[in-house]
Amino acid sequence: MIIYYLASRDLGTPESHVQTNSGKNTVIKDHLKKWCTAIVGKKMFDSRFQAMPFHPGLRHWKHGISIVKQWNGTDHKQLQRVFVPALVGTPNANVIRASRALLDFVYLAQYHSHTDETLQALQDAFNDFHALKDVFIELGCRKHFNNIPKLHSLVHYVKSIRLFSSLDGFNTENSERLHIEYAKKAYAATNRKDYTIQMTKWLNRQEAVIWFNSYLRWCDSSHATGGSDDENSDDTDDTAHEADQALPPLPYRIARRPHFPGRTAQFLVQHHGAVAFVEALQKFLTNQPPQCADSTPPA
Repeated sequence: MIIYYLASRDLGTPESHVQTNSGKNTVIKDHLKKWCTAIVGKKMFDSRFQAMPFHPGLRHWKHGISIVKQWNGTDHKQLQRVFVPALVGTPNANVIRASRALLDFVYLAQYHSHTDETLQALQDAFNDFHALKDVFIELGCRKHFNNIPKLHSLVHYVKSIRLFSSLDGFNTENSERLHIEYAKKAYAATNRKDYTIQMTKWLNRQEAVIWFNSYLRWCDSSHATGGSDDENSDDTDDTAHEADQALPPLPYRIARRPHFPGRTAQFLVQHHGAVAFVEALQKFLTNQPPQCADSTPPA
């Protein structure tokens, strides 16, 4: 009989949300950001983030990053997107290379699925960082790297992924979201006195509402599919169309400021591939109703 077992050192899986992307204790925020701030200087580092142009999808750090005391996962991800450009001009280029390698590792570790190529890229990023990390010792940011558990845990990422699959299965982000839904919102619905009983009652009522909504949707679907077989076959397309219309619209965001203001239509056609922009704009303006009902049409 063959017995398979895992050594105790293999039972602890890395957790990508807490160790790399959470706002509480991370490699990037608690270590790399502090080292780079010491190298560049606090005021200079803040001014570089403040000087970055506005761009859709990127947070503009109006007051820099040094004043941020409470970091959440979203803030941390936004910081990672513009961190390397803020290091341009540092006295030693290895600072940028080491930072980029560590950020590459963080991004690759968050993949929902992996191949041999992505795992090799993950290992290469890890090796590049450790080959270049001595630059932080040379510039006086660190004396050694012996007592950083979060940094040491990166050693086990590739092996753990091969053993237990991608790290999203060990992510605590979902459970933290449930803490908001089942604890914070429930507490906010109480009067802060004997809140345990009130929270329990609020959760029971929320569950009852969810079940009743499900029952109403089931009744609507049963009513919509009622009738003869011929009627059902004829109305299949209409029912599917109504179901599509019942779906909530997908959210979208529009930037407050244009990234390229004051551009001509010809610029949009040549540089952005909007070949039908002029025709579409003319059609849109033609179909617009007149602004004033009393205005007379041009001769």
